[in-house]
Amino acid sequence: MRTIDWIKGFFMKFTLKCKPDLKEKLNRTAKILFFIYIVIQPLLDTIYLFDERVVAFFGISPSTIIRFLMIAVIAVIVFWANGFTKKFRILLTYGIIVIIYFAFHCLNARNFNTVNPLLSGFSITNEVSYILRFIVPALVVYIASSIGISKSFFEKAITILSATMSGLIVITNIFCISLDSYTNERIKFNIFVWFTDAYRSDSFNGLASKAFFNFANMVSVIFCMLLPLIIYFAVHRSKAYFGLAFLHSVAMLMLGTKTSTYGVFLILTACVFIYIFLLITKQEKSSGNQTLTNFAAMGVICVMIIGVILPVSPAIYRNNISSDYMQHYDELKKDDKDDKDDDIPDEEYSEEQLLLKKKLSDSGIMSRFYIKCYNFVYDMDFWEDMTKFDSAKRLDSRFIEKSMLDRVKELNNNSLDNWLGITYDRTSRIYNLEQDTLYQYYSLGIIGVIVFIAPYFAILVYGIFICLRHFKQLCNFENICVLFGIALTLATGFYCGNTIDNPFANILLSFICAYSVIFIRPDRTKSEIK
Repeated sequence: MRTIDWIKGFFMKFTLKCKPDLKEKLNRTAKILFFIYIVIQPLLDTIYLFDERVVAFFGISPSTIIRFLMIAVIAVIVFWANGFTKKFRILLTYGIIVIIYFAFHCLNARNFNTVNPLLSGFSITNEVSYILRFIVPALVVYIASSIGISKSFFEKAITILSATMSGLIVITNIFCISLDSYTNERIKFNIFVWFTDAYRSDSFNGLASKAFFNFANMVSVIFCMLLPLIIYFAVHRSKAYFGLAFLHSVAMLMLGTKTSTYGVFLILTACVFIYIFLLITKQEKSSGNQTLTNFAAMGVICVMIIGVILPVSPAIYRNNISSDYMQHYDELKKDDKDDKDDDIPDEEYSEEQLLLKKKLSDSGIMSRFYIKCYNFVYDMDFWEDMTKFDSAKRLDSRFIEKSMLDRVKELNNNSLDNWLGITYDRTSRIYNLEQDTLYQYYSLGIIGVIVFIAPYFAILVYGIFICLRHFKQLCNFENICVLFGIALTLATGFYCGNTIDNPFANILLSFICAYSVIFIRPDRTKSEIK
């Protein structure tokens, strides 16, 4: 108890004995800054802020600086206004757990046995930077719960996010100034050409639009996260939201990734069936003509998106290209990669190394894996074994990525790696495995996954549990759409990778999680919070 009192006293020295009006003013300031912080996230993920020259000038991406600095300032204002509250004690306890984990994580990673000299050491700076990515969501939850975000606050933020992202993609697509989702070059055709045969005579590149965002897959996950919420707003708020839902859905098709394209179909279909189920079970109130109007509007969106635009979208066209052409295209791409990846002339390889290199090239394994990621020269036995797998596995990038990480752990032969990880710095030098949670298992270990990733799943499971427990009171379209958005983010993150540890995604995910914790509660459903 003395220790707790000392900690409390220490922090209280840095807080004001706020008068009610000053406390209200500080919280109001924090709420405004927090709203701005949430809605500017898409602008902070533009590709220009991650340009090599910009990063070299600042030493780090300006978006990272803004994200870390701004959330820290808001958190200080909230603490200044509210003091040593229960929410702050929870945040402080979490911070202490993170520090203890990080100390053991780094101690475990000091002595590392590896045949690849590039993996022998690791950067503490890179490791701290990676851990901070997971601390920001904790601050988001602390701030959101402390300032008492309202449903109106949440709705406005989600609306602006959706309108900004979908508007940018649609406008830049129509005027053909968008960057291609796959090549980062300017697109060749806009959406109107999809309905002609013009683009089918050319490569499938130059069709998918990501506006000026950094990663198309990341934007896909955000779109999937937001769409169920926009549909809920359309059904229960204003009919104008049906227009935004349509714009949002079209933008997902323009994006051209499998996640966004098939995500539209899944989400629209699921939301329609969920709404019908809730009406049948009387969890949603039927209001006659209004309900019929909502059904009609949702039906029009589904028909337009799924029946008219989806079949001619870039992702479907890409998927329908003949296997022969795709195989030929991949071979050309692989040959081109071979020339770029390997800077070492053949004369510097031994005869045995040259033989293995040729075998790897003939096997279809992408050259970046055995040249750049985990050079075959250092571990010829491993790569020899990889050539013996069937073609399905050799051409499966994720299988290769996971195998390289497994091999590095195997050679280190340290059981604590399972619990504390082999560090983000090492795993990123090999390859960022495109499967969230699994990648954090390799980089942070089981304990790291529990500390940083498990809270998202815990909030989702708790939300589902509390809705089922209080079925009549809580199992409504709003709560299901909120939880559906969280579940989609976690699921698509496992499919796409590089999501949960990306600030753009985890800041918005933690914002929605905070909303679910605040409002999906039996004692809050009947309160009118505007």
